[in-house]
Formats: sequence, C-alpha cells, structure tokens
Amino acid sequence: MKFRSDTDIFFDVFIFGPVLILLIPLSEIIININDSSAILSLIVILAVIAFFVWVRFGTYYVIKESQLLYRSGPIRGSIDIQSVHTLIKNKTLWVGTKPALARKGIILKYNKYDDIYISPKNKDQFIAELLKRNNNIQVEES
Repeated sequence: MKFRSDTDIFFDVFIFGPVLILLIPLSEIIININDSSAILSLIVILAVIAFFVWVRFGTYYVIKESQLLYRSGPIRGSIDIQSVHTLIKNKTLWVGTKPALARKGIILKYNKYDDIYISPKNKDQFIAELLKRNNNIQVEES
C-alpha cells in the first residue's frame, strides 16, 4: 500500500521559494542562450529546479509485506516492520533521517537505537497497516 507524504506551508516555501528565485535568472539566460556560459548556467539551474521538484513530488512510503519502503528524492531505504517497536504520532524530529515534507508526523523507532521521521498524509491508516503486520508496536501520542 502506498502513502503519499503530507506537506505543510513551511516545506512548500522551503522548496518552491528557491525554484521561484531561480526562474528570474533562468529567463535572462534563455534570452542570451547563444553564450556558452549561458548554456552551462541553464543546465545547472534546471538541475537544481529538477532536484527540488523531485523531492517535493517524489516523497512517499510503501508498506509491502513485511517491509516499509521510503523514498524522498535521492533518499531511499527500507525497514523491516518486525524491527519496529514504537511509533510517536504528531511529533517532529529535527535531526536524523527525515524523508518527510511536513511537521507533526510520525517518529518511527526500530532496531535498538534507530529512528526515522516520516509524514504520511493519512497517519491513522498508515499506523493501522503497520499494526496489521506487527501488533507489538507501541503507539504513543505526543
């Protein structure tokens, strides 16, 4: 089952702000496209814009059999659901692995000392799917 990441205005401004700012020099570069340095600048700016768009629209989570797969642009990984022992709902983790686009998501604790911050759009359905696969998970509300 696939879950899209929730988003909030803080992360949208963080992602789309630089994209909008880069559109200003992009228009100037397109006007001067005959200049060789303009072509290199165009490639760099388009790559940066593509990266931000990739992160914004390519952040999601998949629960597949006994694995939780997460993707956020170039950040990718999987977690064995049986190793998950605690979920802390509606809390934000400011350091560590954060394939998320919103605050007040879920801190997922697994193995002995590992944790990851995620922000599925439908937190309750996401937690229910995890509990179907591992009913030993403790769910805490923050």
